[in-house]
Amino acid sequence: MSPTKKRLVNQHMKHKESMADRNYVLQVNAKRSAEAHNIMKDIIHGFGPGKESKDDKVVIASIFHDEITAGKLLTLFEVRAKMRLDLHLRILVPNQDKVKKIADLNVVHQTQLSNPTNDDDYDAYDINTIATSSSGRRRQGDVNDASVIEDKFMSTAKMPSKKDTLKMFDKDHVLSHILRKEGSTRCYEKVKSIFKKKAAGPA
Repeated sequence: MSPTKKRLVNQHMKHKESMADRNYVLQVNAKRSAEAHNIMKDIIHGFGPGKESKDDKVVIASIFHDEITAGKLLTLFEVRAKMRLDLHLRILVPNQDKVKKIADLNVVHQTQLSNPTNDDDYDAYDINTIATSSSGRRRQGDVNDASVIEDKFMSTAKMPSKKDTLKMFDKDHVLSHILRKEGSTRCYEKVKSIFKKKAAGPA
């Protein structure tokens, strides 16, 4: 809290500076410092090569779907520009290795299209989170979608209405990508399946 804001709060609350520091100012500053530290730690340590979360994979597959499907090669500048436009991916922009890895994904995908082979010969992230499996197996992207949806609704005790479910999809930076890809009906059915499984308990 800045000195000016602190003085205004003290005057409003009619507190001495020492009492204000002891009761709320230091706590606010400590909380903000902790939040800033966690953000910087994620930027520096949490998003290195090979550490993509399921959320990252879902958003990357959505943001770059058209370019990858069309086999369009993007420059690092173009990849970075698209990442900046997305609320989830923009935090990854400072990591040059991360940007380069995302830029390389469509190149790897084109290699698979021109040299089809067993999916098991490829890294699960480099290929299967982006490309549709020609062998008829479930797409890894679908697996990521289902896992992300389950994680997002894990703390929700009761099955929400369709309206509330779609509102959550629309507001969430990651779920919104799944909603645009799958549509409202399919997303709602996936959530219903998750709650049916929760109600049934362990197999």
